[in-house]
Amino acid sequence: MAAKHILSLEVPTVANCEILKIVDTSQYASNLNIDCSQLVLTPPGSVFIAPIEVQPGFDLNVNTCAVASLLIVLLRETVFQMVFILLDIRYHLLIRYM
Repeated sequence: MAAKHILSLEVPTVANCEILKIVDTSQYASNLNIDCSQLVLTPPGSVFIAPIEVQPGFDLNVNTCAVASLLIVLLRETVFQMVFILLDIRYHLLIRYM
């Protein structure tokens, strides 16, 4: 049988309803590499994702402040990228019609 990772996450109930606890209960094959060690969260109603770097066997407590700060950084990067794209388009249009 081929070696493979068996991925599993648990979200146990905690006393504080403002915290989301995520525990990695995966079984990792010792002879396979772990390529992408990210947990990607998408808050309800959002189109942005919040990637979090994790290690195998992680035990993570996430609150809204942590996710919001990740989303603010991502939103800022997206706005900068959009501005550069618009400036690039404007530059090409100016050169083309000069």
